[in-house]
Amino acid sequence: VPSVPFPPCDSDPAAAQAFDDEFFRLSESGGQIDVAGVFLRRDGHPVHLSIRAIALHDEAGRFIGASGTAVDVSSLKAAESRLRQSLAEQEAILDSATVGIAIVDVQSIVRANGELARMFGYAPGTMTGLPIKVLFPEGGEAAAQVTAIEDAVAVRGVYDEDIACRSPEAAPFWCRLAVRRFDQAGARGATIWIVQDVSDRKQKEQAIIRASLHDALTGLPNRALLSDRLDQAIRHAARAS
Repeated sequence: VPSVPFPPCDSDPAAAQAFDDEFFRLSESGGQIDVAGVFLRRDGHPVHLSIRAIALHDEAGRFIGASGTAVDVSSLKAAESRLRQSLAEQEAILDSATVGIAIVDVQSIVRANGELARMFGYAPGTMTGLPIKVLFPEGGEAAAQVTAIEDAVAVRGVYDEDIACRSPEAAPFWCRLAVRRFDQAGARGATIWIVQDVSDRKQKEQAIIRASLHDALTGLPNRALLSDRLDQAIRHAARAS
């Protein structure tokens, strides 16, 4: 609109200063400016504008003004804000979980929550990019274990078993591992891994089994263990014959 100041609204201080600085540069050196910020309409309603303008000069090359556009990008900025809030909420949910959670793609960790890092002895945020085999005892069996898990998920859609895991500076420990497909844009073959430390349960189970197969007073094998071993020997002999 002729004779109306550009932009046609009252700005908040930060946006106004940014626009003034860019417009001064435009008047001095010409060219083009691109400014984005929150401005206030005359009714006091805030609006997020993306402003682009070019310098205008007379025949003598003197600066006489600018011509430009101001595009209302409030809806886009609001959508970006909602997306950031949603991602922050997801991060908060993951980090408040009492089980370890990882998103895995091509056998590499692309996202891990704080509990998984704590469980395996890593600093928060440092597991991203690590191969998923770091969860398992070192050696050639780790890669084979990952492949077996992937094969189970491919066939049944889920893997859910007790499995021996390890941290870099600790002895192996027992975990309950559940792995399922996690299809998302850009990662159609991704999986979600949920890991729970079940070492205490395993120790109790082993204690119960030992108590059932050994004499409580002497600690020596009892009749139940002898019967079990005898049955195993008979089955082995039958297979061998």
